Amino acid sequence: MPLPESPNLDAISRAVDALAAIQPCQAHFDAKARGLWRKFYCAWDAEERRRDPLLLAAVKRIPAYILKLAMLYAALEGTLPQIESDPLAAAILVGRYGEDCAKELLALQNAGTNPRKELERRILAFVAARQGSVPNKREIYRALARHYKDTEEFNRALDSLVKAGMLFAKQFERGSVLISTEPITQY
Repeated sequence: MPLPESPNLDAISRAVDALAAIQPCQAHFDAKARGLWRKFYCAWDAEERRRDPLLLAAVKRIPAYILKLAMLYAALEGTLPQIESDPLAAAILVGRYGEDCAKELLALQNAGTNPRKELERRILAFVAARQGSVPNKREIYRALARHYKDTEEFNRALDSLVKAGMLFAKQFERGSVLISTEPITQY
């Protein structure tokens, strides 16, 4: 926004005062939020084993930040000490966005410094741009053909992204391999 309006400082002050007035308490999830947290945390834990060490270090505290943010949202909604599923879901989205940002920053760290890193960046961008659909390896191979000299170079770049946990691959029918930025659970 080139010319944003002035913030409503009175409303901000009231919100800060309301947060400051909250008495210390032990927060807990309602039943639906508890199920959502278990689902998120199991998926996070499974992904953690596939992350490269640098990404692992960068995102290690995200689950703790998600819990803190969920408590803040619950406090603002006036439901504390109970955390409901909607504030938790919003906090998980913020945490996943932080994870995506860390992945992108680490992927771009060496982009352009060598042909393989550049190819990896292009593969990631191609797969990420396919929102709503999961491309197969052959589609990526064809779309980026001018950016690598042979199949071995392409396979090395793709395999390193899968091993680093930045992409996920799943065998499909007739030898097709699906590639996604998220774990592939359907198909």
